[in-house]
Amino acid sequence: MAANNARLYVVSEFDNGSGVKEEFLVEANSQSQAIRHIVGGRFVAVPAKNTDVARLMSAGQTVLKAKADDEQPAA
Repeated sequence: MAANNARLYVVSEFDNGSGVKEEFLVEANSQSQAIRHIVGGRFVAVPAKNTDVARLMSAGQTVLKAKADDEQPAA
């Protein structure tokens, strides 16, 4: 039987500079699992097509580089 390493996480949604918009209390095994639980239905990720890249970059988007799951953001 696998050990249950679950703990409580506060998952916060921030509103562009005005502070915390909404908070959730989630029992999960990791920070990434807690966040996935909250955003699961709100976002999808699919491989970008060349036309997607051209459209988004011409609209001013820049490429965001994701960190590995085990990397922590700078405090």
